[in-house]
Amino acid sequence: MVRHEVVDKMIYEEVEAFLEELDKPYCAQVFVRETSTSYLNYRAKLGDHHG
Repeated sequence: MVRHEVVDKMIYEEVEAFLEELDKPYCAQVFVRETSTSYLNYRAKLGDHHG
């Protein structure tokens, strides 16, 4: 079973890779709903984005 944190990071990396092709936008965070009352928020460390 893949942990939600791993899924969030994978989504972030995929979005960031796509955005690198555009004119300097970057993905600031990924917000994922785990359950009806639980959310996960993934943010890269400062300087890790490619923007």
